[in-house]
Amino acid sequence: MNDLHRDPHNPVDVEWQIEDTKENIRKGVDIVTKYEAAAKKARAEFDHAYALAIGEATGPAVNHKYQATIATMRERRWAEDAEIAFRHAERKMHALDKELFAWQSI
Repeated sequence: MNDLHRDPHNPVDVEWQIEDTKENIRKGVDIVTKYEAAAKKARAEFDHAYALAIGEATGPAVNHKYQATIATMRERRWAEDAEIAFRHAERKMHALDKELFAWQSI
């Protein structure tokens, strides 16, 4: 209930802000969990693709790692993007925790 007409020093409005922030935190937990699951899934898919690429690599064994790295660049990028999204969601939750603390201290 972010109403621009609230007085931030009015105790009733402060309570509303606290409740709004708590609701955002409740919603945020589900969002963080979703992004964490997506990041873990993307990482597992990358690891699997990389393992397959190592096994399919040809030539001297010393070059297998390089071939696998090139073959799985797309999967690595997806995993990195998913990790970035997860970390962003975590940072937003941390900011909401700080916001709640700030409202509770008024």
